[in-house]
Parts: sequence; structure tokens; C-alpha cells
Amino acid sequence: MYALRCVLRFKCRRELFVYSMDLYCVTTISFFLIFWRIVWEKEIVNCEVKNCKKRKMEDDDMKCEICNKIFQNKHDLVTHINSFAHQQKERSQRAVFINRVSSDIYINEIIKCISQFGQIKKYNVIANDGFNDVTIEFQDKKTREIVLSKTIKVGNKELCIYSFQRYNKKHDETPSLCYDKIKTVFNSQSSFNDQLQAFIKAVAITNDDVKQRYEPVCQTLDILFQTTLSKLKSHMFGSTVIGLGFKNSDLDIFLNIGIPVVEENTCVRGPHVITVDRLFVIIEKVLRSNIHLFTNFCFIRRAKIPIIKCFYLPTKVRCDISFKNSLALYNSKLVHYYLSSDVRFTPIMMLIKYWLHVYHMSNDIGITKYAITILFIFYLQQIKLVPPVIKLQEECSVPIFVKGWQVNFNKDFQQSARLRAENKYTNKSIPEILGEFFEFYANYDFETQVLCPIDGQSYSREQLKEGNCLSPSQMRYINYLEVDKNPQVLQTWKPICLQDPIELNNNIMKNVCSANLKKFQNYFSIAAKIVHDSSENGYIDLLKNLFNEQNYIVKYNKIKQESITLQIQFAELFASRKNGNLIKDKSNNNTTWFDITSNVVKQILEKVLNLKVNETKTNPEVENVTVLHCKGNQCLWFNRKNYKVNRHIPNALEKEILITKMLIDDMEKKKDLSLVSDIIMDVKCHITRKATPNDCVVITVFDNGCSGKIFNKFVNYFLVKTQSILKQVFEYIHKNPNP
Repeated sequence: MYALRCVLRFKCRRELFVYSMDLYCVTTISFFLIFWRIVWEKEIVNCEVKNCKKRKMEDDDMKCEICNKIFQNKHDLVTHINSFAHQQKERSQRAVFINRVSSDIYINEIIKCISQFGQIKKYNVIANDGFNDVTIEFQDKKTREIVLSKTIKVGNKELCIYSFQRYNKKHDETPSLCYDKIKTVFNSQSSFNDQLQAFIKAVAITNDDVKQRYEPVCQTLDILFQTTLSKLKSHMFGSTVIGLGFKNSDLDIFLNIGIPVVEENTCVRGPHVITVDRLFVIIEKVLRSNIHLFTNFCFIRRAKIPIIKCFYLPTKVRCDISFKNSLALYNSKLVHYYLSSDVRFTPIMMLIKYWLHVYHMSNDIGITKYAITILFIFYLQQIKLVPPVIKLQEECSVPIFVKGWQVNFNKDFQQSARLRAENKYTNKSIPEILGEFFEFYANYDFETQVLCPIDGQSYSREQLKEGNCLSPSQMRYINYLEVDKNPQVLQTWKPICLQDPIELNNNIMKNVCSANLKKFQNYFSIAAKIVHDSSENGYIDLLKNLFNEQNYIVKYNKIKQESITLQIQFAELFASRKNGNLIKDKSNNNTTWFDITSNVVKQILEKVLNLKVNETKTNPEVENVTVLHCKGNQCLWFNRKNYKVNRHIPNALEKEILITKMLIDDMEKKKDLSLVSDIIMDVKCHITRKATPNDCVVITVFDNGCSGKIFNKFVNYFLVKTQSILKQVFEYIHKNPNP
């Protein structure tokens, strides 16, 4: 039994050993199989990666990066590169598009201004409804990116520059309202009233247009900004709200962010405010991420009122979006109230606005559509057809203030029936009111008077300057100057001063210069005569003649000028460039400031423009006049932006003198005769001090025998630069009384 048990035990152990060895072998074999499988798969993957890289390199060799296309062989690639489609796309990546350039800006000035950033290969100009569209192609992409990143101005006008490949002109197709396309309506109708109705039907938007084309833009913006700016609400203002919209009118939009918008340099920070730059980044990101809705972007950041220009694709509307112009909402409501108070007012204003459009006065003269509308309302106040603004505001039980100014008014205010019955203008026709409107401003004394719609009165510039004999409504402005920590004064020294009806420290015609004031009144005088002459045949030919360019003077910038005058008020020289506040003249010596002005003008002519100057003076007891006779043969106003000087030099005149020295040195080194050819510079400059109605200096430049069109180009630079340098010099003197 014992032996049997031993045999059985041995047999079990043997079987267990064999089983263990079998299990070991199976495990080892499985391990090696798995190992070699992993190695084999890795090798396969590496081979595939190498093959992919090889194929990708081959594809890259056969790929057009510009068009993002891959070709089978080099022949196909070369054929594609030589194709018109590829070359056009390649050129578009080196090009920019400048939209709607004012006709008073010379194309050569634009090219010279932009060429400072890099070499221009070619450019093209196409006329577009009284404006010019300019396409500029550069030698490389880098220059294009630099130009797109800059804010570029020619004179005092900022250019709207777009990336050419992003600006699609076919998207920006809005109805053209040029006179040639609508003049047939004046021939097909027999009476003035029929012509007027046909005209309004041809050019004006309807309430249905506003609902179908314009309101969806605001609704879309509200939806797009729900997540990033949850409190945002968009509001329409301007002509579409007032009832003066044309079929090609832009849509003005105010974005109420819901929290205060502050400047970058302010000390206020936190979640309860947002900076201008941060807001621009958010808005730009949202709009660019919805290019199926918005296109043709232009971001104007550094303006007083920053604006975002774009095009809304679904309803084909050009948009001007702002977020710092809340007063414009209330101005629009006020204007709408006035124009809707009488059925005659809106048609008259449509005629005036189209007249402004036909002759490009907004660009050529500097009169905005808003300014011409306020001029019309002020005229209606003079003939007692509408009340002054103060009467409407006094009727409010609870005044509402925005930025310190009352913005609400009584919309239910009605003039008494007795006053309307006694007013001879109550029953006058549309042509009669239109003609007297033109005549009123053709003869208005803009030089001495300030127009104030707040109380419907004109005040002398001295009255507003000294604060004497003013109505209670104007005392609001005086109180503002005394109470506000950093007040901005009404620029009464400008050639035209039209006070905003709500923001009383804002001159809404401050951009009109002295020369354009004369042109402005000349246009009004001719228009008044056309209306008067048309009365003989029942005004049948009125609209045809009113919009006929042949009846008006030759455009100012296309004729050779024999002289041009710049008038600078004493107050303007002592105004801060940053906020328009008057700097106190500690010396109070008017003779001193005139002598400084004369000396600065002489140095600009002598040391900046390198002219030989002979000075003569008249008897100071009779009239304070300095006469400078200047001669030279160099055009040193070209290419000055290419030269940079130390920005820490505080005196603007010194900077310009240094630039001139650098320019002349460069010309001598390069022996550049392009600026010293057969040029003849011969001008006379009269510097006159006038004590009335306001203390001012008048600079008149006469052509004494300049060659070609040199005189026009000379005065364009000289007068603008002189005004800028004078202001900076006087500001420097104020900060450094003992330099």
C-alpha cells in the first residue's frame, strides 16, 4: 500500500511538472508573439508615416499656397500659376482698396502719402457717384499689412482703407442717386407738386424699407452680442429715424453697452466699466466671426467718436456703428419732432438734403447733413413756424440729463391756433419757404453772429465770449463752464458758429473754413435766384434748374487760385489742442501775440520752406500789417513724412526746421533735382491784425507769378501747417513762459 501511494504521488508530481512546463512554454511563446506583433505594427506605422511625409512633401511641391490647391504634376502647377485667376488672387494679397475718396482730394496726394510706407507697383482710380474709388497694388505683402494697420489722413480727412481681398465691391451695391438717373421725373410731370411727389418716390426710403432693410440689422446685432455683452442694446438714429433717409442711406447705429465706456488713460477699472480698446476687440471679433452677415469692415478707433463701418449682407445696408454718441439719439428725436410738426417741412428738407448731395458740399465745404438740418430748423424758428428748443424743454416736469445737458422735451407741445393764424408763413407754399431759406443764409452775417437754436436767437460772438446779455437758456452754457472740472468751450472763433441745440458747447459747423464759407453763401445765393426766377412759370422748372450743375460756379478746387485767406482768432491760438479749453493769456498783451504770430509765419516761409523773404511793414498806427515777399525754387512740402525727428522736441517749429535740413541734405547727397527743376516760387504773404469783431490775425497769400499749379499745392500745405504750428507754439509758450 505504501509503495502504491509513492507511485501515485510521483505520478501526480510528474504530471504537475509537465503541466507547469507546458504552461510556461505557452506563456513564453505568447509573450514573444505579442512582442513581435507590436514591433511589426510599429514598423508598419513608421513606414506609413514616412510614406505620408513623402506624399505631403510631394503635395507641397505641387500645391499653390495662395489658392490652396494641389496638382498632380509640375506642368499643371505652372499652368495654374500663369493663369489669370491665380495672378489676380496673388495681386489682391498685395493690394488695398480706398472707398469713396472725396473729389476735392488729389489722387497724387494720396499716392505720395501712402508711398512712404513702401513701394507702390501701380494704382487705379474709378469714379463712383461723385467720389473716387482707388485701388493700390504694392510690391510686397508686408507693405500692405503696414498700411492696413495705420490711420492715414490726407489733409484733415481720414481715408477708409480696406484689405482688397476682403472688400467685395459687389456686396456694397446700393442704389445710385446721381442726378442723371432721376432727372427724367422732372420732365414727365406737369406741375411742381407732381414733380415733388415723383422725386420723393424716386429717392426716399419708405416705412416698409425701414422695417425690412434697416431694423433687421439692429435685431441681428442684439442676438450676436447676447453672450459677450449681455446688456447691449442697439438703437437706430440719424436720417432713417428722422424720416429723411435716401435709398442709399447708411444706417447709423448706437450700441448702448449697458455699462460706462472709459478711455485707456483713466484710473477707473473693474467689471462695472469697459475701455474703448477692449470694446473694439470684442466687437471686431464678433463681427468678423459672422462674415456671412457682415463684410467690408473699417475700424476708425482714434476719432473723437470711434466708428465701425461695415456692410450688412442680407439686406445690403452700409452701417456706421458707434458706442460713444448717445446724444445723437436725442438729437434725432428732436429733429423728428420739428420736421413732423408740419407736412411741408420734410419735403423741403429732402430737397435741401439732395441739393447738398448733388454738389458734394459735405466733402467739398464741410457741411454735414445734420448741420444743414439744424440750419433749416433755425430758419423755421426765425419765421415763427416752430418754437425754440427751450420752450419744449420747459414743458417737461422732470428733466433728463445726459453728459450734463437736458435731452428730453415735451413732444405734445402745440403752438396756439391764434399765433399760427396770424403768421403769414402758415399758408406759404413749399417753393416759397425753400427760396426764402436760401436767401436768408445767402445774406446772413456769419462773421459776427452765432446761431443758437436753443432759444432761436442770434448772438454776437462778443456776447457769448463775455457772457453778457444772454437769455436764461444760454446761462446753462455759462454755468457749465463754471461748474465742469474740464469744460470744452464753444468754438466761437470759427468762421461759422452753429450751436448744437442740446450740447451747447458744440459748434456743429466748426469744420467750415473761411474760403468755404464764401463758397457756401455763393451756392445759397444762386439757389435763391433760381427759386425766384422759377416763380414766373409756377415753379415748373424749379427742380430741374436747382439740381443743374451748369447753373453754379466752377468747383473751387479745379480753378487756379490767385489768392487765399486764412483767418485765425486770437482765442483759437490760445486753445488747448487736447480739449479745446481756452488757455489764459497771462501777459494779456495783444501786440505781443501778433508779433509772435508774424515771426512764426516768417520762420515757416524762411526756414521750413527755404524761401528768400523780404519784409515790409505799414504804419502800425494806421493798420497793423506785415508784408512778406517770398521767392524760391524748391517744393519742400513733399515727402516730409519720410523724415523722423526726436519726438521729445517740444517745439513744433523746431521739428519742421530740422526736417527741412534733413530733406535738403538728402537732396544734396543724392543730387536729387526732382524738387529743384524749373520751378518758380513767387508769392506775397500779408499778415494783418483785425481788432473787430473779434481779435484775429488774417493771413492772405497772393500768387505773384508761380509756375504751373505750384501755388495751389503750396497754399494747401502752408496754410494748414501754419495753423497747426501756431497753435502748438502758443501752447508751448504757455507751458514755458520763460523759454
